Amino acid sequence: MKRFFLAICIVLVCSSILYAKDFWLMSPSEIDDSLAGLAVKYPDFEDRAAIIANMRIGSPYKLGPLGENDARGPIFTVKYVDCTVFVLTTLALADKCSYSGAADMMRYLNYYNPPRKGFKPVSYENRIHFTYDRLHSCPFFEDITSLVFPSKNLAKAEVILNGKADGTELLPISWNKKATAEYILISDLNESVLQKLPKIAGVGFVRKKNFEIGTIIAHEGFIIDGRYIVHADSVAGKVVKADFLDYCGKNDDYFDGVVLSRFNFKE
Repeated sequence: MKRFFLAICIVLVCSSILYAKDFWLMSPSEIDDSLAGLAVKYPDFEDRAAIIANMRIGSPYKLGPLGENDARGPIFTVKYVDCTVFVLTTLALADKCSYSGAADMMRYLNYYNPPRKGFKPVSYENRIHFTYDRLHSCPFFEDITSLVFPSKNLAKAEVILNGKADGTELLPISWNKKATAEYILISDLNESVLQKLPKIAGVGFVRKKNFEIGTIIAHEGFIIDGRYIVHADSVAGKVVKADFLDYCGKNDDYFDGVVLSRFNFKE
């Protein structure tokens, strides 16, 4: 009898492994089923978002996979990610717990509301192209850099978003904005800073060299449990997970600092 039950257990485990799908290969209905279970098991948004971020490890990287349901691409997808798309789509999935709901949520996470005058709500020109501006203009994001690190010790820089040093635009969207960037130097990061973060936080990596082309944040991802970074890595070609401080140490010749954020989603 014991052997019989053992055999049944082995079959069930093997079947589960055989038919388990990577998240990015799931159909919308399969994603809905998965998210419905997560909503019950993890009623807290931050717990659920952290789980979904981990479930998406391995998702293939593709620069600029989104569009406005036009030639540029769909407004929402889980099949491909770049660093920003990974963050936005994961948050949308965690908030709405359904594929269609997440797709609709992108209208609020990836675009200005109300829209820029003269442009459609869902349009390339109305898209929030700059992560630093998203943290200061979209109500679902909040810059907490100065809350977890002494303001007097933050590095500061004034940047014209979308404004290149030669006076031209980086992106053809007839828009620019002056921003005073505050960030923590890579050399000042330590465990005491990470301990002040929520279970899942946003991290944007600042690259001073990019100021001259009108950008502040050159890469972004999640910090989970105050220890791990989960992000869509262009070098690895997929979503990966690593020790955050170790990652920063290995990339301190490329990135100069970080901006930290939390997510404001009501349950």
